[in-house]
Parts: sequence; structure tokens; C-alpha cells
Amino acid sequence: MIEFFPPGTTIFEGGTLLPKSFDARVTHERNGKFDLEFKYPLKDLKYMEFKQKTIFYTDVPYMKKQAMYLSSIKKRNGYVEVYAKHLFFLLSKNVTKDIKSSNVIGPTIISRFTQSLQIPHNFTFYTNITDSHAFNEPGYANAMDVFAEGKHSILGQWGGVLVMENWDIKLLQRFGRDTEYLVAKRKNINDIEIDEDGEGVVTRLFLTAELDNDEVIEAIVDSPLIDEYPQVYGEVRESSNEKIKTKADLIKYGEDIFRLQRIDLPDESFTVDVTDDVKEYEFTIDDTALIYYEDYDLYKRIVVTSYEYDPMSHKYLKIRFGDKKKTLSQQTSEKVEKDIVKPQFNIISEIIKDITNKLGDPTGGIIKFIQDNEGNIIEILITDNDNLELAMDIWRMNIQGISHSSTGINGEFDIAMTQDGKIVADFIATGVLNANLIKAGMLRSLDGSTWIDMESGYFNFKDRIIFDKDGFILRLSNGKTIEQEVSDNVDNSIQEATTTMQSNLEQTEELIRREVTENYTAKSDFETYQSQVSTKFDQTSEDFLFQFTELTQQISNLDDDTKAQFNELIKYIRFENGNIILGEVGNEITLKIQNDRIAFLQNNLEVAYLSNNTLYITDTRVLNSIRIGNFAFIPRSNGNLSFKKVGE
Repeated sequence: MIEFFPPGTTIFEGGTLLPKSFDARVTHERNGKFDLEFKYPLKDLKYMEFKQKTIFYTDVPYMKKQAMYLSSIKKRNGYVEVYAKHLFFLLSKNVTKDIKSSNVIGPTIISRFTQSLQIPHNFTFYTNITDSHAFNEPGYANAMDVFAEGKHSILGQWGGVLVMENWDIKLLQRFGRDTEYLVAKRKNINDIEIDEDGEGVVTRLFLTAELDNDEVIEAIVDSPLIDEYPQVYGEVRESSNEKIKTKADLIKYGEDIFRLQRIDLPDESFTVDVTDDVKEYEFTIDDTALIYYEDYDLYKRIVVTSYEYDPMSHKYLKIRFGDKKKTLSQQTSEKVEKDIVKPQFNIISEIIKDITNKLGDPTGGIIKFIQDNEGNIIEILITDNDNLELAMDIWRMNIQGISHSSTGINGEFDIAMTQDGKIVADFIATGVLNANLIKAGMLRSLDGSTWIDMESGYFNFKDRIIFDKDGFILRLSNGKTIEQEVSDNVDNSIQEATTTMQSNLEQTEELIRREVTENYTAKSDFETYQSQVSTKFDQTSEDFLFQFTELTQQISNLDDDTKAQFNELIKYIRFENGNIILGEVGNEITLKIQNDRIAFLQNNLEVAYLSNNTLYITDTRVLNSIRIGNFAFIPRSNGNLSFKKVGE
């Protein structure tokens, strides 16, 4: 549905509905256009209220409703054509002044961009991208050009996905979701168009990087595919990555660009006319899906780069996919690639061939027409005998449905399809099955190694995860169950367990190490030992959440009090994606300890971080004095500031 508000509206509640809109289309492109087109009949005088910058509030997938402002309107024979753009594009009417930043992270440049805007606005800006780059835009400049136009803009340098949510503008490392939606021939593709664009191909990088001592290093890196092209395609790039210290680092940086960003390959895109079942996924920009199209031997994970959507019927008109490529900033978080299991369409193809061969040789059948008292044909029979009393193999087709019996005309019918929607068959072959509800006795894989008993609730996944009448079994990669693994660990000497704990805590404070060592007991008292260590670890775990978590994984019989203490603890200390987060859940100020930095966050926005013995911070307020080596800035009693030597 579409509704509209007067120009200048900032809160979108209680708008005027436009139910007579037709030929409506929302077009959303990744880091590009986000607009609305529709037609409205002249016989409904609401169109006379459509003035420049009128706000149209329209349904869009996943993001619910978005506000668009009227950009142009054309009067046609019997209707008007309306074209509106997302509120974000009003940024093109604003201006920035003097943005100067040297090697700053995403939140810092976004903050400086916001502060530089010269015209009052309703936008909020946010980013979670922590890559560092230099950015300078002296004097006055168009705000849209600075933020999102071209490779030298903020979007061009920091990358990410531009997310427009009404007045809230975000630049995110990742916005979409990885779905298991399968786009496949004979399933949900009405048509597919595959395009290759080689305009952006690069096979040789000319790289420079400026070090802390103002030294500039250079390197030339070639793509492994450089000989596959008739000529060399070069590009100049200047790196501001602070981790680059040598020419070898710079070469590695260039090799990673070719390996991860694949700039040496043409951009491949797929425009798909999809069927209605895509609606349930609510695809939006940056979501991924799987595509299988056997005519092109095509099977891969692809990302939504644009879509066209009808907000009146809530249907997708087109979805455009592209290759899902990594960026350099994703390489640390995506070290393990998940295998994509190709569906067994070959099995279905063999079944189709077998059925085709059988139906291609229709010998031996007899067709009989059954009539009512008035001579109307009411049923068609295909039998193996002209005498219906002797016929055994028979097909019956009438207004109630189609059925087959191998025991005579009166059944039982082992195959049937009735007009009330029932289908009966011993064997059904399908490539992909979509259903609101599946009622089944047993689900089983082709090789029988995985099954689920829908009646009892028992299941077995390749003998690795099992639930049956004997209970739940989780088998580890070494073939042992968790119970066996814990039992083996308990059977080891307590001295070995103590040594392991000491090793785990070797880098902690001496007090913590000594307390843990002093509280063990003999193996014969394992339950006491377990209780004492768990309690002591609770008391000292505020700085050692990771070790505590490992311990809870190894000891399964924690008492309720300890579990409650642990649940309370993780409200303040969390281990997420290889990082340690300190701070109460929901608190606006937190501390994140990463592999390469210690970051201070306020409302999830990084305001300062410590890395390579250097503190990076947006703003600093010193209450007393600043000392640099043997010199210091010291305030005087009269309010002035002195800079003097204070030590040797």
C-alpha cells in the first residue's frame, strides 16, 4: 500500500491512503537508487494534492515502510505518473565544509561528516566499519558527492552496504541475511538473464603506501589471470592500512585484493523473473540465495543486488543477483568457507527418464468409456482386459479424480489424485518441495544414514547426533560421545588436570593462579573437587570468561546456583566472534578486546581504540596535565597553560 503526507512531514503516522494506485513499482539497488513509480487516476482528485516534495510512504520488502519524496509528476490521458525518490537523496541539497581526516576509522569520518553539514536536516548517520582511511574534502562540497558518489567518497573508500531507513542512514559491513532459498529451473524461475561486465576488470595493481616516517613504498602486483587477457588492465591504489610496514606487506595486500575481491574477473549478474514463493523470504539488498540452473551448469551462492517490487500486490517483479565476493575487511571473519551441497537433481532426472521410457511404449492397454443413462460419458477407464470383471490393472478417471488399482476396478487404489486435493502414492519424486505443513511417519536420506521418526520424535544424523529410547547422544569428531570424553578426562590423574589448569591460567595474575592451585582435591573426591573449582572460578572469573566457559563445557553436572551465577556473569562479560566484550548488556558504554586493538564503544560506536602502542581517539579532555617524555603541559593557577621540562 502507498499513503502520502504533506511536504515537510518528518513523522509518518496517519497518512492518506492511495488504494487506487496502479502499475506501482519500487526499485532498490545496492548502494544505488531507491525509488517509487506509480500511476494514479485523474477521476480521484487526491492527485491534485501531489505537490513537489510530497512524501509518499510505501511498503517495501523486509524494511516495511519507507518514505519517498515527489521528484516529478506527469499528467497523461486519464492518469498521472508519479516518480519519487527515497528521503536519503535529499542529501544532494546539502553542503559540507572542510572535512580533513588522516587515517581514521569509519565512525570517526561519519561523525566529522555529520558535523560538517551546513544546512539543518533530520538525518542520523551510523557505521560499524572500523577500517582506517585518509579523507580530505577542503572547502564547500556537495554532501551527496562527499558521502556516496564515486570511489573517492566515504562510501567508495570505507565500502560496505548503504542502508536507507527513512531518516536513519547507515553504512554497514553487512546488512543482508544468508538464506537457503534455492533459485532453480522447473522450480521458481520464469526466465533468467545472465550478464557479464568486464569494464571493471583489473589485472595489474600499482600500489603505494606511506609509512609513519613519511617514507613511501611502492609495489606492482599482477593477477594470477593476467595472461588470460589480451592486454594488461592496470589500476593505481594508495593504501592507508597501518599494518603495512614493508614492501612485502604491500605485495601481500595486493595479492589479497586479487584473491578476495576477484577484481580480475568480470562482474557476473543474474536477472531472474521469479515465482510467488519468493515472497515468504522478503528478500532485500545484500541477502544471499543459492542458484541452480542446469542449462548453464550454474550453481553458486549469489547476493541480491537489486529488486523491483509491487507495493500494492506485495509481489516481486524482478530480482537481480550478483556474485557474492569478499572484501579485504571480511577476510578475518570469514576464514572458513561453508561447503554448498548441490541438490541431487541427477536423481530426479533419472526418474524422469525412466517414466518417459515407460509412457513412450503404451502397448496392451484398452480404453473404455462409461456412460450414464442419457448417454453422457462420465468416466474413462484404461484396463488390461476388455472384461471389467477380469481386469486387474486399471486406471479410472472421472469427476472425482484419477486413480490406479492393481487389484481390479473396485480397488484398493494405490495411486490416486482427488478433486479435494488429496494425493496418494507409494513413491513421489521431486527436486524441491515447498509446503505449509508436511505430515509424515519417517523422513529418511537417500543413503539411510540420516532419519527422523515424526511419530516418536527420535532422530539420527549420520550417527553423530542421536536421540532414541536410550536418550540423547552427541558424538565428537574423534568418534567418542561427550560422556566418554568426560570419563576419559576424569580417569586421568588429578595432577594432570591441575597442570592443565595452570597452563590455561599462566598469563593471568599470580593471585588467581595460586588460588586455583590451592583448592584441588584427590580424584576419589571428584564431586567435591568439581564443586570447589567451579565456585572458585565463579569468584575469580570476571577477567577470565573464556577459560570459565571451557570449564563449563567439560563439567556437565553444575549445580543450579553456579548456573545462575554464570548467567548473571555473561550479562557483563561476553565472548563473541573471537572478541571479549566488557560491559552490561544494553549499557551504552562497552569495551571490546580484539586481536589487534582494544576499542572503547559508546552506543556501539567506536570512539577510541588502542593498537600497536598507539591510542586513537576522536576527542580528548584532560583534567590535570599532559606529560610527553620529560616535558609536560601544566595549568597555572591564573588559568594559563605552561609547557616545561619536569624530569630527566
